[in-house]
Amino acid sequence: ANCGELGRKCDKFSPCCSGGYCDSKLRFCAVNCDPENSYSAKSCFPRPGCVNFETNFGDAKKMTTLENYDGNYQKYELYSDFQPNNAHINGNGELQLDMKLGTQKNKEGNYEGFGATVTWTRFMQYGRATVEMKSASLSPGVVSSFITKSPEGDEIDFEWVGKDPEEVQSNFYYNNELDYTKGAHHQVGADTSKTYNRYTIQWSPDEIAWLINDKVVRTAKRADTKQADGSYKFPNKMSRIQLSIWDGGMGAEGTAKWAGTPTRW
Repeated sequence: ANCGELGRKCDKFSPCCSGGYCDSKLRFCAVNCDPENSYSAKSCFPRPGCVNFETNFGDAKKMTTLENYDGNYQKYELYSDFQPNNAHINGNGELQLDMKLGTQKNKEGNYEGFGATVTWTRFMQYGRATVEMKSASLSPGVVSSFITKSPEGDEIDFEWVGKDPEEVQSNFYYNNELDYTKGAHHQVGADTSKTYNRYTIQWSPDEIAWLINDKVVRTAKRADTKQADGSYKFPNKMSRIQLSIWDGGMGAEGTAKWAGTPTRW
């Protein structure tokens, strides 16, 4: 076991492993803390469990930044992960995620957009999550996402890529293994950046269903992920809901080909 590139578990002075780094700061121990690679299982704060929840983003005070999040999941429903913070509640009472052009070139020699991720403060382990949203598919390269993700790397995805504004893609991952063979494409029937649609992830111990406007478009079964050793590569860990926008068009070649390139500004 090791925390990121550290090559070992965290020590008692920086006990909490989060995002591949060890630290004693509150946000490391309260947010996406990985107990397996922390100093001990008790180093991480208890994960607040799922409750029935609905928001229309009418109260901007219910969202904070990760930098200012104090672990109080009853006070805050959501936090914005990155600085500078490109997530806000707009004048129409809607959650808006922006992406702004960076000022420094990336390793591919391109200027790349800096987006936003908003995360629910509670965890879910099975259940149903629905979002009514427009994608940011206004240009090739722009990626929008609605996912569930665990600190250990289990993930269930809806993703929109800018080069295909009338479709959405579904995928799932297990334990941070980047297996790209499980993706699927689904036609929405309209430009997803111009019309609101309902997208649902329905997750149970035995299967995942993806729904568009309350119609099932795909089902993945746990039984179909069985390995030769009898194990199953199927998401089963406590996860948080996230909404994101990021620039896939100006980065690595494979990602740019998938998302569309170049990203237009």
